[in-house]
Amino acid sequence: MREIKFRAWHKKDKKMYEVIRMELDDNHGNMWVEVIRDGDYSCGMDEIELMQYTGLPDMEAKEMYELDIVERGSYRGIIKWDDIEARFRIYCDRGQIGFVNYPIDPSWKVIGNIWEHPQLSNITK
Repeated sequence: MREIKFRAWHKKDKKMYEVIRMELDDNHGNMWVEVIRDGDYSCGMDEIELMQYTGLPDMEAKEMYELDIVERGSYRGIIKWDDIEARFRIYCDRGQIGFVNYPIDPSWKVIGNIWEHPQLSNITK
């Protein structure tokens, strides 16, 4: 079974945080995310960019998340969720490559993400 977890890029702090809890306010339809930020800290969805864990590690056993920048040889791309195919895919400057979501493909390496390392990719967010 795939582990479901998230991380969050805090827009004002310009830092990545681990998400420890998500809560939906049924009365108002608001969603709150609790992150580790000098202790627990709750923030609204408008304060962060939320990224889901793909469930797979890269070639160096680093967890791969949505909007991570990955490379393999001369290919470089961004991991994104594909709503139509209901799976994560790697969008590359040389086309679209299917992202295996069952056996681990150790050929990709996480080199950053679009928030902390925007200079690593010229692919639009």
